[in-house]
Parts: sequence; C-alpha cells; structure tokens
Amino acid sequence: ATLTYSIVTSGTDPTSVDHDLFDVAAGGVLTFVSAPDFEDPKCGAGNDANECVVVIKVTDGEVGTADDTITVTVTVQDVNDEDPVFTSSATKTLEENIQNVMVLTAEDDDALDTVSFQITGGDDRELFEIDGATQLRFKANAVPNFESSTAAGNGQEYVVVVTASDGADPANTAIQTITVTITDANEDAPEFTGGDTATANAAENQQAVGTYGAEDDDGTATLTYSIVTSGTDPTSV
Repeated sequence: ATLTYSIVTSGTDPTSVDHDLFDVAAGGVLTFVSAPDFEDPKCGAGNDANECVVVIKVTDGEVGTADDTITVTVTVQDVNDEDPVFTSSATKTLEENIQNVMVLTAEDDDALDTVSFQITGGDDRELFEIDGATQLRFKANAVPNFESSTAAGNGQEYVVVVTASDGADPANTAIQTITVTITDANEDAPEFTGGDTATANAAENQQAVGTYGAEDDDGTATLTYSIVTSGTDPTSV
C-alpha cells in the first residue's frame, strides 16, 4: 500500500483549528508553513496562542479500507533570540556637583529575560560607575566641576558607553553611547576685586567717581551692580 498524508481542514474537523499553518509530506513529516514566532503567536481560534492543533489524515488508497487521523498539539517554545532595547535616554543635562546621572532601563521581548548593564567604553568611562544594577553615576572622586572640567575633551560633555545584556549564552546585547552635558551652578558669590572698602577723591563739577569691579568664579555668571540704601546698610549713609 502507498500511504498518503494530508492536513484535515477545520471545515472538515473543527479540532484542526490551525490547519493553515502546517504542511505534511511523505512519511508523515509535519512542518510549519512559516517558522513560528513566540512573541507574535498565530495559533488558536483567536490567532493569539502558542499552542497549535492540527489533524493529519493518512490513507492507503485501497477500496474498502478506512482512513486514519491523528490530532497533533504543538507547543511553541520561547527561544532567547531578542536583543534588549534601551528605553533610557542617550543624553542627559546635569548641573555640576551632582553625582547621579540616570537610571538605566531597557526592554527585552523575551519575557523571561533579565537585562543587566555594564560600562564598556567611552572616552570618559573611567569617571563613571553603575551603582546597584541600574544607577549610572559619576564616581565619588569624579563628580564634575563646571569650572574645572575633567572630561576627555576638556569641555562640558562626558561620554560613556553602556552595554545591555540579556544573560543568554551567547548573550544578546545592545550598546548605547551616553553623553552627559554639565551646566554651571550658581555656587559662588561675587567679590569686589579691590576688597570690601574703598576711598576716592572727586573733584567738584564732575560726575565720575571710580570703577569698582567684581569677579565671580561661576564662569557663566552675569554680574549686576546696584546702590545699597542706608535702610539696608547704615554705612551707606
């Protein structure tokens, strides 16, 4: 007898709900028409499950002999094949003197994966660390000072490369280059360059008295001058 195998449609047997997803070849070799994707399931009555059911019929072509069927249930297993994707930003603007930069986050479509983070590069990598599992920060001895940059480029941009890994063997990874831009904080008070007191001689009939300049160690500070009233400081009689 010559055995012939075929897929039973759901119109013939409602059990064969996923008949259109399968092929059967000589010898009863069952295959998917297209390889399944665990993260995008197509099985079941709602085309949203990872358990597929198909009915296979075999016949010998002889008159007077009955055909036979088998109901096959195929469960699609998750394979660690998805790369993590960063959801935390690749840029950050931060005032000077602040240690914590950002909390690193990433998503992985493989549901059972746990993503971990590691510093793997960047011109300023030696200035950074990851505290705990996700907190990217400057090392305690490398907290940036706007007035005294330690960035590789001597500017206010610090660059570090972070790799996210899903722990597979071999690991699926994603790489993100993070640029941290430091801004000036108004942390220093201005000081008159000639001290806190001064004297001047002014000839009659002229308005000009003198120039009393001040300095501020905050590199971006804008200095504004005003007269203090005697109500605020009795010295300013």
